[in-house]
Amino acid sequence: MSAIDEMAARRIDAIALTNLGQIRRLIEVARARGCEDRLRKGLEQTPIASVGPAVSDELKSHGLRTDIYPAEDAFFMRPLISAMAASLGKKPPRAAASS
Repeated sequence: MSAIDEMAARRIDAIALTNLGQIRRLIEVARARGCEDRLRKGLEQTPIASVGPAVSDELKSHGLRTDIYPAEDAFFMRPLISAMAASLGKKPPRAAASS
């Protein structure tokens, strides 16, 4: 099962995106493989973490949203991971919830 399938099945807790190229490539590959609809379904059900405003703007340009964002305009990996931990720590992991 691919990561896209795992997201669509609600088995992925979150996805972290850190640059514009990741978003563009993800969508490009999904289109080329005929699974863009499944990707979008998966992303609708999966919290999306963005490292900063440029990534959030790129997500928005593709009709996607940002759910998790670093605090205090600290656009680096450590604050992003801290924001993800804080957000995801509020509920059990999806794999554990479905067991």
